[in-house]
Amino acid sequence: MLAIITISVLILTATLMWKTYNVKILLHPGFYFCLVWILAISSYLYINTFPNKYNVINPVYVDELHSFILFTAICFLILKNRGKFRVKENRSDWTVYNFTPLFKKLTIIVLIAAIATFIYRGAFLDLALNRNTTVDLDTVVFLSQSKTPALSMLLGSFTSLNLILAIFAGFLFGEKRRGELKFTINNIYLVIPMLTQIIMMVIIGGRNDLVWIFRCYTIGTAISIANGISKIAFKRIIIFCFLFIMIFLAYSNFNIEQRKTDIAEILTWEDKPLLKPFKSVIEYFSETYIGFQLRRDDFVTQELEYGQKTFSGILFLEIPFAGAIGIRDVSIGDVFGVERYSMKKMALELQDRNRAFSGACSSMYLLIYDDFGYVGTFIVIFLFVVLTQLVYVKWFETPNKSFFSLYFLLLFFILWSNSIFDPVFSSGHVRTILYSVILIQFAIYFTKTINKSIYSSKKIRTVT
Repeated sequence: MLAIITISVLILTATLMWKTYNVKILLHPGFYFCLVWILAISSYLYINTFPNKYNVINPVYVDELHSFILFTAICFLILKNRGKFRVKENRSDWTVYNFTPLFKKLTIIVLIAAIATFIYRGAFLDLALNRNTTVDLDTVVFLSQSKTPALSMLLGSFTSLNLILAIFAGFLFGEKRRGELKFTINNIYLVIPMLTQIIMMVIIGGRNDLVWIFRCYTIGTAISIANGISKIAFKRIIIFCFLFIMIFLAYSNFNIEQRKTDIAEILTWEDKPLLKPFKSVIEYFSETYIGFQLRRDDFVTQELEYGQKTFSGILFLEIPFAGAIGIRDVSIGDVFGVERYSMKKMALELQDRNRAFSGACSSMYLLIYDDFGYVGTFIVIFLFVVLTQLVYVKWFETPNKSFFSLYFLLLFFILWSNSIFDPVFSSGHVRTILYSVILIQFAIYFTKTINKSIYSSKKIRTVT
């Protein structure tokens, strides 16, 4: 019953948010939270129709998860009008057109880095083999605490820029659809970040990379079309999204067949032909329920840790490449002796104890609950929603002239659109995205300095 109430409130919230902001809602992280959990709860309800269902282990924990989701939706519903007039009256300005020449160069460099990584890692087109190799390599590095090879670190520094490049590609794509692009750019440059991410996805043998790149194109396009778009152009964008979803479903089904995940071995789809093409996505969302319930018993600790896991990514934020030059243990977490958390560590500990579904995602709510308890989870959720609304409104209130202005909006976008996983503040994404933004801004500054120097030299020669 609570599941039906929750999904109804999510649908109501998403509908009213769209009615309030129209196309500008595509830039609101809360809107994607609603979409993600509508899909997740729908998958949960559908899996319940299977005779061999396995997604309800403890009904109390399921209701607990739904209570967190329901409260989040209600918070977004209540706070959706906060600052709405400022959003409606202002434009979504992101004046970074001068980045375009450098963008074209960087897309090529990052693509080459991805191809080099494919060769360096000895990857194959066998996704299951690549996945096992990636897991084994990550485990060796994690357990031995050995240094990442210099070449791997260098290539990773370049490929980490791809998500930011994808956002800019999505922005240019939106400007083209709106007919507002003030210069000509070949469409191939807009596709290259997608090709790069596909290569990286094949290397690790996963599926989530394709979702990540779609998110980045989405937020970039949303920044542009928030200023208005014709119905015809909007329909074309919807068609592009539909085509991507079809491609993702085909790849995801192929991936799950190769990898044979735990849940795939439990469920049988022979008598469910209508939704069989969507089985990989439905099973993926169902694992969130399984992961949350199992981890409530075998991972959550009795004592509260007050953010040590939820904000681990911030607590252990370090100077870029500090480890490569011998500077270690200088983060806030290291200084205060906080135990470092990671999904990898949790998965390995659960594997050692032979726990079922040790690699299943368990939603952002699990870590928040572990850190702050049941009542504390509601408080943290409320604060996250308030901050999300403030960041969203702030984007429209101020001119955004750099990639730094995108940082916090992107973090909250990831937090809510990726909420079936750990919260973004607990992961390395806080660090990776920040470093990528810094590198790109440095590249822009460096390019400007070089161009000014060349221009000054030509001017002196002309005068002489």
